[in-house]
Amino acid sequence: MIETDYNFKKIEEYKEKILKEQIYSEYNVKKYESCPHCGCTHFIKHGKYEGIQRYRCKNDKCRKTFSSTTCSVWKYLKHKPEKWLKFIELMCENISLQRCADILKITISTAFYGRHKVFHGIENYYKPKSFKEHIVVSNFYTHKCYKGSRSKHFTKEQSLNNKISRLFAYAPNDVGILICVEGDEIPLINVKYEKEKLIYDFEKNISNYINKNCYIHLNKVRLRKIEEFTMEHNKNLPCGVIKKYGFKIRKNLSGIPHIEDKFQVSSNAGKFIGELNSWLYRFKGIATKYLNHYFNFYSLIHSSRHFDSIKIFRDLLKNSFFTSCYKLKSSHLENY
Repeated sequence: MIETDYNFKKIEEYKEKILKEQIYSEYNVKKYESCPHCGCTHFIKHGKYEGIQRYRCKNDKCRKTFSSTTCSVWKYLKHKPEKWLKFIELMCENISLQRCADILKITISTAFYGRHKVFHGIENYYKPKSFKEHIVVSNFYTHKCYKGSRSKHFTKEQSLNNKISRLFAYAPNDVGILICVEGDEIPLINVKYEKEKLIYDFEKNISNYINKNCYIHLNKVRLRKIEEFTMEHNKNLPCGVIKKYGFKIRKNLSGIPHIEDKFQVSSNAGKFIGELNSWLYRFKGIATKYLNHYFNFYSLIHSSRHFDSIKIFRDLLKNSFFTSCYKLKSSHLENY
């Protein structure tokens, strides 16, 4: 007797199973060199579950099992893989969390933490490893935002100052954003909450990405310590690089040295900050502690490289690590 399947449920279940096996195949996941629980390098294959290879640690004190999904960014996300593929696609289309939750039939809380798990993976993986030929450094400032916070609120004085600054279009100076980009590649974006921290971050962190023969161009950056670092770096470049970009150090009427060059900023780099602000406006405010996540996601989807939801899903699966909701909360403490 042949069983009928008018609603094609069995076919859908089969498709889901095959897709899951394909996604978590050995070619798409990172290979283990040690047990993720204890670090022991001795482990054996321990069968399969729903087509996914499992392993068992041979350390007598551990003896725990793990699989290709144990350290995955998608760990503990109980929904099916195709749902997260659709979720990334909706994220790339700038669909709101409420709309994503309605389409995928998940809660807003699941959509929120799912979004930030993706953001966290993108922030850690999709970033430049080094700047080789030249970089453009830009900075701008924005207001603090306590959206969604239960413990942080503006005082009456702060609220009044914010209203006055917006009324008279005063430039904000609460949160500093430093952007470093080479050509039309993915930029390196850092968010800090004070000018001193922004300068310190450039000297201690961003300078490590810059090669010895890489030219630095400051695009309307008026932070004196960054200018001094740039002068010292550029004047030690090879003569050919200095001549190529027309680098010179001039003194103004007050005797303060400043940089002059013939570097041409690309149209994409010049419009980046304006387009970034207009893109952020559609979210109706973003909590300051999550700004870095959104900035790095924007730099990915608006770079010269071509990405789609499947490539992002696979890249995060193979190269990113699991981040718990607790870790997300603790790594974005409201200490600003």
